[in-house]
Amino acid sequence: MKKSDYIKAAVTVPEAVRLYCPERKIRNGRIQCPIHNGNDYNMVINEKFYKCHVCGKGGDVISFVMELYGIDFRTALRRINDDFKLHLFPDKPRSRTQQLADEKRRRELREKMQREELEQQNRAERDRVERLLWDAWIECDRARRELRPIAPGELIDERYIYALKNINYIEYLIDEL
Repeated sequence: MKKSDYIKAAVTVPEAVRLYCPERKIRNGRIQCPIHNGNDYNMVINEKFYKCHVCGKGGDVISFVMELYGIDFRTALRRINDDFKLHLFPDKPRSRTQQLADEKRRRELREKMQREELEQQNRAERDRVERLLWDAWIECDRARRELRPIAPGELIDERYIYALKNINYIEYLIDEL
């Protein structure tokens, strides 16, 4: 895994804002843009990204530090590493204890990234299943309304029977999601 991936997993944009721009208060996921010194809350931030709707700057925590200080990618990596004490770029040989602590931290970050990826996949699968259930419910509801027999003795459409039998179960499944 690249060092930039470790940094993005270890440091969120709000954490970087709090450290590098302590005078900027976060309100409802927005701040006054420190890149162009904005006065309105035009920069939207979340855990992984930022976007200013005035100057157009946006990206991840690394690009935030690059834009904020006008530095290149490598310098931004080193700055975040040093400021957040991530120990990804040791300047001098580290003791065995420090190396073990650093490896533990990297392992925790790797596990955190894997959990986040799995959660994202689970959310995507849940959304897919929910869409399928809603599509099925819409079809059952349409069949229940449009295919209902009107006259006594009229032949009953199988789709109407299916809708009557399954619409409550589909509603239950949707509620359980």
